[in-house]
Amino acid sequence: MSLIKREAPPPPKRATMPATARTPILLSSSDPLHVRLRPATLAGIVGHTAVVKALGNLLSGKNVPHSFLFTGPSGVGKTTLARIVGTLIGVTKDGRVEIDAARYSGVDNIRSIISGSQFSSLSDTGRKLIIIDEAHRLSKGAWDSLLLSVEEPPPHVWWIFCSTEPDKIPKTIQTRCHAFDLKPLKWETISSLLEHVLAVEDIEICDGSLVGIIARRSNGSARQALVYLSAIVGIGDKSEALRLIESVDSAEGNPAQLARMVCTGRGFTWPAACALVQSMSDESPETLRLVIVNYATSMIMGAKTMSEGEAQRLLAVLQAFAGPYNSSERQAPLLLALGTLLF
Repeated sequence: MSLIKREAPPPPKRATMPATARTPILLSSSDPLHVRLRPATLAGIVGHTAVVKALGNLLSGKNVPHSFLFTGPSGVGKTTLARIVGTLIGVTKDGRVEIDAARYSGVDNIRSIISGSQFSSLSDTGRKLIIIDEAHRLSKGAWDSLLLSVEEPPPHVWWIFCSTEPDKIPKTIQTRCHAFDLKPLKWETISSLLEHVLAVEDIEICDGSLVGIIARRSNGSARQALVYLSAIVGIGDKSEALRLIESVDSAEGNPAQLARMVCTGRGFTWPAACALVQSMSDESPETLRLVIVNYATSMIMGAKTMSEGEAQRLLAVLQAFAGPYNSSERQAPLLLALGTLLF
């Protein structure tokens, strides 16, 4: 499959693309690269040989522990590994609960989860896995309420805590978990991974040296490397590709950042918008839509005076993001709305 070389990814269109063109990754019916290529088995994990071996041995034993702590920098595979553990212990997707402690850190949130965990899931196995990302952000009260559940979990419940700052995890929790530390991947490992992805996904890039640049720039994160790679697919000029990589770095990966860009127009370009959306691929497109709509509404309601141009812009934003979005369409409606405003 070949790629058309172009200066920047084309905006989303309703019309059918020519047969010779490849649909940009962001607009494909599948997830972005780093989501689509997320390993589903221990054998698919790269760069963490010792951890994978030790974890495999532990899970193959008779007495599988019910509490784990996965630590390491962002993007090295902690959540992916947690999901794989769930699969290996017989937890189906319906029995898996994932919590972002950066948003739900309070004691009431955790007590609600603990209360719900007492009942078996509706899956065939009845087993439940509770994954808490950014676990170090939980409040003291939340940790206190968790202690007994971690120490004496029901036989059908497993806990996995993922953290980039393990020193902030209470010692009382750490000592009750089997801990595994995931180190940043070597750039050579990431480079090999990118070469493999280019081959199996039939992706072309304008300059082979970009693989090494991306590998070194990703700071040991395979996820970040794949985000970089996705950003430069279809770009025909190396300098433009490097500029796009820079734009990914400047993206905060924050829904409010996207909303501010769209509603004010500052820095609002197609590459920058794509980079932001891609960096938030785990966010629901409907959530992002609502954040943008609420941001535009608050700007209108809170403004004492507003120029005609500003008013027209915000009304256009509200019209473009009228929604709601169907989750089965993934990011396509969101990108279509962005393209409507830009082109």
